[in-house]
Amino acid sequence: MILWQLFFTFFRIGLFTFGGGYAMVPLIQREMTSQQWLSAQQFGDILAISQITPGPLAINTATYVGFVIAGVAGSAAATMGVMLPSFLLILILTHWLDRIWHHPLTRMAFHGLRPTVVALLASATWFFTQASLIRPLVAGWTLQLKIDPLSLVSPISIVLFALTLLLQVRFRLSPIPVILICGVVTALVLPIWPGWA
Repeated sequence: MILWQLFFTFFRIGLFTFGGGYAMVPLIQREMTSQQWLSAQQFGDILAISQITPGPLAINTATYVGFVIAGVAGSAAATMGVMLPSFLLILILTHWLDRIWHHPLTRMAFHGLRPTVVALLASATWFFTQASLIRPLVAGWTLQLKIDPLSLVSPISIVLFALTLLLQVRFRLSPIPVILICGVVTALVLPIWPGWA
């Protein structure tokens, strides 16, 4: 039963999401937490591993989520579910692609999809921000801001965020060394200042 649920959940996500893996993140997260298959923290951890694993983010995430929920069979069900819609749509559309690509309705549809994809990416960015930079709230936002505003952020996360931006934007360093550098910084800093986490 769980295998079919995983398959159909990821099939629906794959069928109705445009914009790639990052656009799927909020949908996958909502599905996993609403069905109580994973907590937001578990999903954030899975997503972090999926990002550093070679391959497309959506497939990596589906594979890992499926594995955590139902083992190897769950991994296969979720992966097939997320891949099958794209595969079927490409098979169907390649026959008519030349005819429909230049049609005005197709152009209008893709024009309308652009802001939708940007909104989905912004939603994914907000999820990553909450999962990585902002600590869980002890009280409401306004009360916690009055009591201790610095308790809302994780200092090591802010340092790593700034370091990553510097290495990527200023020095145009490849993501692989950036991930390694940030991992080393974290391994060195957290044992000394565990409260920074």
